[in-house]
Amino acid sequence: NADGKGMQKAYEIEYLLNDTLPVRLPIMKSGSMRTVFTPELKSRDRVCWRIRLTDENRETGEWSEWASFEIGLLNVEDWKAKWIMGDYEHSSKPEIRYPVDCFKKEFTVKSALKRVRLYITACGLYEVKINGHKVGNRVFTPGSTAFQKRVHYQTYDVTEMIQSENTFTIELADGFYSSKTGCFNKAKVFGYQLELVNEKDDIEIVGTDGSFLWSNDSEIRYADMKDGETVDSRMSATYTGTARVTEYQGIICADNNVPVIEKEQLINPRVVHCPDGNTVLDFGQNIAGYVEFTVTGAPGHKVSLICGEKLDDNGNFTIKNILLSGDY
Repeated sequence: NADGKGMQKAYEIEYLLNDTLPVRLPIMKSGSMRTVFTPELKSRDRVCWRIRLTDENRETGEWSEWASFEIGLLNVEDWKAKWIMGDYEHSSKPEIRYPVDCFKKEFTVKSALKRVRLYITACGLYEVKINGHKVGNRVFTPGSTAFQKRVHYQTYDVTEMIQSENTFTIELADGFYSSKTGCFNKAKVFGYQLELVNEKDDIEIVGTDGSFLWSNDSEIRYADMKDGETVDSRMSATYTGTARVTEYQGIICADNNVPVIEKEQLINPRVVHCPDGNTVLDFGQNIAGYVEFTVTGAPGHKVSLICGEKLDDNGNFTIKNILLSGDY
């Protein structure tokens, strides 16, 4: 404080490693907080910790709320899952695009569980659901990396989502890896392992392998980071095939990116009727996002939405200002 009161002079940390008895570290006489955690941590270790402060009057405050962190999969041998892909031959021609791959896995849980962790990644973009509910709040996972060298996995606590009978469904799109803006133009692949820990700390792993059901006949017929998405609402995934086991030669490492999440929803756009007959929905600002809407129509009717930034000199919608040479 400005009057020199209420200043930190020392701090004390207490922690629990994997739910063991609390360990209290020696009091550190310091006005800052920088602690080196000395116990050697292994894959999957969980540390809960809290802190309390002492001021210049030697008055010690209350303990803080418990916080925690968890170690990921540190070693190559920790990753037990196979890499899988859709069962089709992938063309190297960049102009050939493919529908979203859909995978499905059903499994039964017979014993009480202490915790469940899902480790998942992809060369492409994935979205995973457990019993019909999306896992996590992220979008565009696993993000963009130098895929030829490494790929990031995300970790989710899905303990509360697991039931006795479970169905996993995964959608896999081209994303930053195989889309028109991607630089690899290879078949999209992914892998995950679900680790179920019972009350005795025994771990059962449900990982991707050749038993996963697969098809690419869902309603998402085309999904590209630049050219957009085509949806045929008359279709739905049948999962009539099985996945193909493949390989990934890069490093699989924990995610260190800032997560991309939905921040807000913009509604009630201004409707603009252009001279050329097109209708524009003006949200009043330049945004990064996607459109959600409902529509009623007969089978075969088409609705086209094109996103852009401006009207031309005649008051008509245009995307010429954002097109690269040779596009369209």
